[in-house]
Amino acid sequence: VGDLRAVNPLIDVLRTKNQDAVVRHLTAEALGKLKDPRAVDSLIEALLDKTWKVESSWGDISYMLRENAAEALGTIGDKRAIQPLIQALLEDKEWQVRRGAAIALGLIRDSRAVEPLIQAFSKDENSIVQQLTAEALGNIGDLKAIDSLIHELYEESTIKTLVFQPRCYKCNSIIEEIEFDPDLPLAGKRISCPKCGEQYNAQFMNGLLTLEIFLVPPDKDLYNTKQDVKPIERKIRIHEEPSDWASTEDINAYIKHKNKIKTIARTLGELGDARAIEHLIKLFNVDNKSVQIWAAFALYKLGNIQKIDFLIDALKSEDFKFLDREDAAKALGEIGTTMVVEPLIDALKDKKVTMAAWALGNIKDPRAVDSLILALKCEDSGEVREQAAKALGQIKDIRAVQPLIVALKDKNSNVKNNAAWTLKNILGENFGIDSETWQQWWEQHKETFQENSR
Repeated sequence: VGDLRAVNPLIDVLRTKNQDAVVRHLTAEALGKLKDPRAVDSLIEALLDKTWKVESSWGDISYMLRENAAEALGTIGDKRAIQPLIQALLEDKEWQVRRGAAIALGLIRDSRAVEPLIQAFSKDENSIVQQLTAEALGNIGDLKAIDSLIHELYEESTIKTLVFQPRCYKCNSIIEEIEFDPDLPLAGKRISCPKCGEQYNAQFMNGLLTLEIFLVPPDKDLYNTKQDVKPIERKIRIHEEPSDWASTEDINAYIKHKNKIKTIARTLGELGDARAIEHLIKLFNVDNKSVQIWAAFALYKLGNIQKIDFLIDALKSEDFKFLDREDAAKALGEIGTTMVVEPLIDALKDKKVTMAAWALGNIKDPRAVDSLILALKCEDSGEVREQAAKALGQIKDIRAVQPLIVALKDKNSNVKNNAAWTLKNILGENFGIDSETWQQWWEQHKETFQENSR
């Protein structure tokens, strides 16, 4: 409720180590929301305390308190927290705590954090922490980060095409080389053994930590037959170096390197220093569309407004894969200019690009309302419906009210929850996902809202 009389009692709870673990986690979060500097010392103590342990079926979860304390310190914004947050960023073993520290340092925006953030970006093994340290550097806006980021850009591995050579289960003959695209969570290709004629579907399953490659009978689907099909040997060859065989770990490193390059490009754009331009232009020589998209985004931020045409083309061109178009839509949404509304509408309608719905919501142009309402009925993708429901809540147009009430009956719980959130945002009432109550209320009040919107 925001009552500052609660600060001292909450500090007492936070400092009580025999208190329930969940209560302590939530107490740190609550102190952050109150934004009272009296809480800083106790939050720093909680952030740096590694002696308190909480065992559960998932192992020690005491890191959750340190994570919440870090984020609370960032929300309060007191500069006494800078050094403790730097210590947590560089030394805490749990990536969630390092993530919280990076977020907090980005919120406080103190130049003392620049060198430690650069160090963490370069050396932290967790890609989420890397991304958030880069975002923090962009928030701080200190140009000392430019040279280090450019150096990191050239330190990263060259992105190459990966292929594999599956062997036939029946006769053990090599079938053919097949290109592997790590951007796609699931891809398939019909192949046959040149020696015995056995038919297969080659399908890639790219998980969070592992890659599995399956050869599936042509009349089967991987999702339905996974229990009966074993992955083939996990070896991927780098196309430019035929003798160099890579393990699953190497493939994950490949994906991580690509994401790091994208993060550097975005951050260089946010920092706004012209020294980055020549290096960003060179990224167009990297044979990876997603990297090129974020280089174009950064160059646009640095004043090359023609690069917006590259991003718009990425939404339309068949040369760009589905996830590339998602990246392009996200970049255009972050740019936020209304000149891209029509291309985003087309991408949502014709290509079912989920991030196009998010981008249209971020731009908040009422021209998008009809297309977003139509996207609420997209049977092909629950994610499109989810983003459409949320985007309509950002635009706040009453034309969306009735379709959103219908969306409360969607089989996808995220669509229902987003529709309820949007209705609350537009109408100022809260009936949860109860479609009947919403409908009754709307019938009683819609004339007033329609009259006010004219």
